[in-house]
Amino acid sequence: MKIIPGKRNDSVLFYHNGFKYLQDYQCKKVARCSYGKSGCKATLHFVSEIEFIANFSELNENVDFFIKNNHSDFPEEDADVWRAMKKVMIEEAETTNEKLVDIFDDVCSRFPEVAENHIYDSVRSTLSRKRSLSRPNIPDTMAELGADLIDSIFMKAAVKSINGKTALIFSTNDLLIGLSESDKLFMDGTFSRTARKPKMEQIYSIHFKTNNTYIAGLMILMENRDTEMYNAIFPG
Repeated sequence: MKIIPGKRNDSVLFYHNGFKYLQDYQCKKVARCSYGKSGCKATLHFVSEIEFIANFSELNENVDFFIKNNHSDFPEEDADVWRAMKKVMIEEAETTNEKLVDIFDDVCSRFPEVAENHIYDSVRSTLSRKRSLSRPNIPDTMAELGADLIDSIFMKAAVKSINGKTALIFSTNDLLIGLSESDKLFMDGTFSRTARKPKMEQIYSIHFKTNNTYIAGLMILMENRDTEMYNAIFPG
């Protein structure tokens, strides 16, 4: 065990097997894990009382002691490595589009000894929050999304119905040519999942067939799916 000075002149820290313990001011025979505020219940118990003294070097590092309760945290060396691992995970979450769980698995594979003490759920919310903060804000409405994508080569039109609802039409020039040259078109409005933000009620697609393959030539994001909206998208 090593004994090092604390932040206060009259305090000391006890360092043992990668853990730091703070002496209990009410019980001089007990030192509590420095991670106690995080819920760790491990304590270091001295066989005899140790008085608080200003000169920590006067303490005998060979003093008899024992550890009570298991640590719920990790040794300081492992904690430092884990902090470095989390930093790498956050950087990759912010700069790549890889699945968060894949980022976690990849980084953990580099440090298996430390990673075995951690699970994905312990960092999932942090990684998700950091990724969200690094991305542009998602517009609240379809009209706002259309305004943001006005210069996009993929958005071909923004259509508004007589009741003020918006639909955005996406395609490319090559796909539009494919649609115009096709003898038969296939329409699908059965997508069961839509984005929560911006609010939409339907994703409508128009497919054409070429070389025995069906290709989505047009995708329409619809704020709602009433008669007025369909009339705006397909006039006449």
